[in-house]
Amino acid sequence: VTLASDDDKPSRPVLHASLITLDSTDNNCALKTTNKKYPLKYETGEGSSYQYVVGCEEVEDVESFLWQIVMHSMDDTIFDPEFVFPIKNGDKINLLSWMTKNFLNSHTVAAPMSKRLHEVTGYINHNVGMEPELIWEVVLPPPANVWLVDMEGVQLRHVKTGKLLSVTGKTYPDGSWGDGMKEVAGAKPMEGNNKWKVGFNRIPNYVEILGKEAVEELYNNGTSELTMNDDSLRNNTSSSIADLKILNGKEKELLKTIEKSALNLDKIKLILKEDGFSINSIVNSDVYNPIDAYNLIKRTSRTWHKIRKLLQKEKLENEVKENIEITISKFPSWEHSRIASALGLVNVQVYYDLDPSDLVEGIVKDNLKNITHQAETKLGVGDAKLIAQVAEEENHYSSAIQWLALFPQLRKRYKKLVTLHNELIAYYPDVAVTKEIFTFNETVDESLPSDNKLSELIKKGRSQCPPFQGDDTGCVGSCIPYYYFPEIKSLCQGDKTIRPASKDVDTKCEHLTFANPYLQLGPFLMEHSNKEGNYVGVVHSLLSETEMEEIKKKTVGQMKATPYNVANTQLTFSYKRTSKVKYISERSDELAAKITKRLELAMGYRIYSPDYKYTAENYQIMNYGFGGSISLHLDSSNDISDNDISGGRITTAMLYLSDVQSGGFTIFPKLGLFFKPESGSLLYWKLRRMDGSIDARMHHMGCPVLYGDKWIGNKWIRWNAQMDRFKCFLPSTDNYLSNDQVVKSERW
Repeated sequence: VTLASDDDKPSRPVLHASLITLDSTDNNCALKTTNKKYPLKYETGEGSSYQYVVGCEEVEDVESFLWQIVMHSMDDTIFDPEFVFPIKNGDKINLLSWMTKNFLNSHTVAAPMSKRLHEVTGYINHNVGMEPELIWEVVLPPPANVWLVDMEGVQLRHVKTGKLLSVTGKTYPDGSWGDGMKEVAGAKPMEGNNKWKVGFNRIPNYVEILGKEAVEELYNNGTSELTMNDDSLRNNTSSSIADLKILNGKEKELLKTIEKSALNLDKIKLILKEDGFSINSIVNSDVYNPIDAYNLIKRTSRTWHKIRKLLQKEKLENEVKENIEITISKFPSWEHSRIASALGLVNVQVYYDLDPSDLVEGIVKDNLKNITHQAETKLGVGDAKLIAQVAEEENHYSSAIQWLALFPQLRKRYKKLVTLHNELIAYYPDVAVTKEIFTFNETVDESLPSDNKLSELIKKGRSQCPPFQGDDTGCVGSCIPYYYFPEIKSLCQGDKTIRPASKDVDTKCEHLTFANPYLQLGPFLMEHSNKEGNYVGVVHSLLSETEMEEIKKKTVGQMKATPYNVANTQLTFSYKRTSKVKYISERSDELAAKITKRLELAMGYRIYSPDYKYTAENYQIMNYGFGGSISLHLDSSNDISDNDISGGRITTAMLYLSDVQSGGFTIFPKLGLFFKPESGSLLYWKLRRMDGSIDARMHHMGCPVLYGDKWIGNKWIRWNAQMDRFKCFLPSTDNYLSNDQVVKSERW
């Protein structure tokens, strides 16, 4: 047998989402962008776009020269080996610098050295109207149709300008911005060296795709100065009760400062009164109450800025005036807070069937406990208008109509939405279902002919995702929150009738020891909650009050908005998640390491290994805002971007770090399960079946916080380190037994 040499092997195609270096065919250099910017003005007095410098330099460290090649028509930058897309002649592509995470850009701004040519940059949005021009066309040497790794003479034509990516005969200065690189510019065919080849090629791994900041938070040392900035800490204040407490404290201190200054308060009281507030409403405000919390955001982001203008005209000591100015300047922005704040009130009204006429009076009813939380403040016509607008944008038409009906000033908007609602019910019920609009079952204020088709369509939709089944045939991801919304609301309100008693024949409570002599001295208090399908269980009293308070103390004032994944893209904030987080790691925190050892004993998993950081993710400590919720979701997926990192998530471990006076349950609609937050307990559930597939019954949701301060700590455990016990590739669709049964069978 004769082995083929490398020369005999067929050349590999360049693939979408792969990483490459682009070497200039006629120069000993490769395309590179740096984190330095072209000067705002050159010594000649001419200007630039002030974006990242792009040049051509001899390769020393390959990683800093890498570009991810992305087909412009594709929705994401994730490489999937099951769906490979070779780059072909004429394809439109984007090139993403793997080092700076900026796209290769060109425009008609003059190049730095060759003024007749076009500047090539790593794009930065300076919000000055200079839009990105990132699309390049692949031009292969004839007669080639597919771009191959060893192909020479490849050209990249900028789609907007028509110029070719070229290395000129000039060199950037060695000084502050150019690093002595060869100039790269957009040029006509005969004006530069425009032939390129792939010098290096590899497939990215999915840890890299997460980015350095996410890897630091999830798998290294957690949230730190490296991953935080002032904006991330200050923004989205409504998403955290802890942040609202801090804000409320600053407002009260500000009031004391003004009172001590001997300033006449009459004008300030008048401004407060115009916006529906008083000094007493500030002093007695209850941030646990969603009405007072909403008004705290509105007051600090709007009313105090009016007071600020007033105080600028008053004669105050410089130190006092400066203190007031600094405090108010750090208050949240209404523009950034108004939607999330209104959504918090939409959530509590919709999920708990509250009457908006009560809410405008500051009355928040907990119908499960039959108690009422009275706010110090109330809502006005402007608030109702905003809340109705947000409800309508969230497709809660019935809620929006209720809010608009409260005030005569909103009558015109009310009639317009009622007309739209009635037409949907009577004539276009299929549109209502397709767009997942939550409406009343009947027309409002008028009778129109209806064949009750809406009810039939919803019944048909429910049949696509029946409860207590692991697969939803023909059902898109959002069908459960839409078709089963009545059950979701009932579970959030503590309805025990949705889950049949037959589902709990084999669930029980026990002292859990895993037959371990050490644990027999102090067994875990284990409550099995679901064994049909993926396992769900609760370990009670796992953490002490002291430990929970210490965790919160490490977290308060250092949280950012909870990340949210949409189409494989991690967003830094979403209105769908009204909470804030900080990541804490066993690598840098003794208490976290202590708790993890306890979790390993309670769950039978390997959770922390100092030599392998992808065994599990760091603790995600989360605090919710008013009306704070996590929309229905799965914690894992069959997507390769999850599976490629240590086999993907296999289990969610959720530590409850506080009790919640009203609301805030964790629910599993397809299992008919709800869990009331119980401080110190651990709720955990399996995410995958034995063959690695996802069980739809594990869709879960954090119900809105009705009144109180909800804290949790999430730990996601990954599969690879568990595979000697929790084996894969066993019969398709089979679910794991409870952890204690698995561990016993393996005889650890």
